[in-house]
Formats: sequence, C-alpha cells, structure tokens
Amino acid sequence: IPRVSIGLIVYNGENYLAQAIDSILAQTFTDFELIISDNASTDDTESICRKYASQDYRIRYYRAEQNHGATWNHNHVIELAQGEFFKLAAHDDVCEPRFIEVCVDALDNHPEAVLSYTDAKLIRDDYWGSQRLHEHSHFTESLSASIRFRNMIADFQGFQVFGCIRTHVLRCIKPFGSWKAADRLFIEELSLQGTFVRVEEYIFVYRIHALQSISMVDDPEQYHEWWTASGSSKGIYPLWRFLRELTGMVNRAPLSIAERLRCYRHVMIWIILNRQSLWREACNFRPALITDDAL
Repeated sequence: IPRVSIGLIVYNGENYLAQAIDSILAQTFTDFELIISDNASTDDTESICRKYASQDYRIRYYRAEQNHGATWNHNHVIELAQGEFFKLAAHDDVCEPRFIEVCVDALDNHPEAVLSYTDAKLIRDDYWGSQRLHEHSHFTESLSASIRFRNMIADFQGFQVFGCIRTHVLRCIKPFGSWKAADRLFIEELSLQGTFVRVEEYIFVYRIHALQSISMVDDPEQYHEWWTASGSSKGIYPLWRFLRELTGMVNRAPLSIAERLRCYRHVMIWIILNRQSLWREACNFRPALITDDAL
C-alpha cells in the first residue's frame, strides 16, 4: 500500500494531461499510486492515459462509460484511494518535483494537521510564458477550529484542495456535493477537523485557461449541470445551499460546545453580510424545485 494516493480527475483534457502526468511521475517522493478517473472523455484522453498506464505500474486508469459530472469524478478517486495521504490532481495543473515530498514531510512533522499545501504560481494561457505568484492571505494554522472556520469563510482561495490530506479524515467528512462552491465547502469542512500546514515554496502551478469550468460557466444552473452532468435546476439557490451546508458541517464537526457556538456566531455574521442576496433568492423561491438534495 503506497503512502500517497494521487487522484487525477479528467474530462476531455488532451491539451494539458500529458504535462500533468509527467510532473507527477517526476516527483522526488516515489511511494505513491496515481489513480486516473476519466469521465467518459470524447477526445484523445483515453489513449494518453492508457499509454502512461502501460509504462508505469503505479498508475491505475478507470474510464466511465458516460459522463457522471464532476461531483462523481471527485468522489470516485477518493473512494479508490488506498494511501495514508490523498492528493487531488487536475489534468491542467503541474506539480514541481518536490511538491509531494514537502507536503508529506509537513504532515509527518505536524500530527495535528489534516492538510498540507504550498504556495502557487499562476499561469495564464492568454499571456504566453507569464507567471505571477499567489500569496495565501488567510490563516489556517490556528489551533482554534472557529478561527480557521472564520478565516475560510472570509477569504477562500481554493488551492488547498490540491494539497495532501490525511485519507482517514476524508472518510469522516461529507463528500463533494453537486452544487456551486462544492470544493469550497469541502475545504471548509476539513478546516473544522484540524489545522492546515502551509509550506512557503512556490512549487504548485495552477493554470488558468478558457476551457476550465470557472471560465466556461458563470451562473448557478450551469455550475450545477457541470457538477452533475444533468440538466436539473436543483442548484438555483446557491446562497441558501451554502448556508445549509455551513450549518451542517458545524453540526457534524468534533467540536467542544464553546467552539461550536463560536462557529455558529460566524455563520450568523455571514447571514447578516449576505442578507440582501439571501432575500433576493428567497423572492425567487419555487417550491416545485425543492427536493432532498436542494434548497
């Protein structure tokens, strides 16, 4: 059983997939498995994955017969993970050779931490060869769960989702949901489980391009379709959904009564700050769309 399971999710990723896989296979830390979940790609993704899988025994390639949506793909690689640590990988990002090594070392040296991550470089395809450094501004190393929770609500960047996470902790939290900001809620729930360790090295490369989800979808219904691969409109109340999930994760977290109350206080502050937007969504309420899976 490898120490690290890397779950690479892909759908029609032929443009950048080989570069992403090459960066993983070039890691100085070699005790890992690479799980590739192909969500029924229609381009050359399958042939690229099968070529790499035939050359390296650490690669396990799975291909879905039909597109189940991003939610299924995220949760699928987590379910298949065997390692002590888990790292989510995207087909269009790059990890420099020491990324896994420093993240594993950080978790080994901080047993109270549930996640480790590094600073990131951003690459934009519309500016050939240009990069800019990304500085994380919020604090997730506090021993207080309520402080971590508050900072994640106030200033979420998103790169932590591509760090190394203790697999047993992943089994204890709610899987990725099928709504806008599912990755944000996933990381916020992790912040209630333990501290994050930030490694101050710019060795993760995040690519911004025209074909990624944040560039292609711009409203809640499109986001919901992207996450679920369905035309359902269950996600048209994103702020109410977000509120429901925030409350649920505080209820589930292993917190003292005092910490839980402090977390509820931060939820109330969020409600006050977003009261006008919540009211606008409430005015568009359509009871026919309410199900067990949506607000």
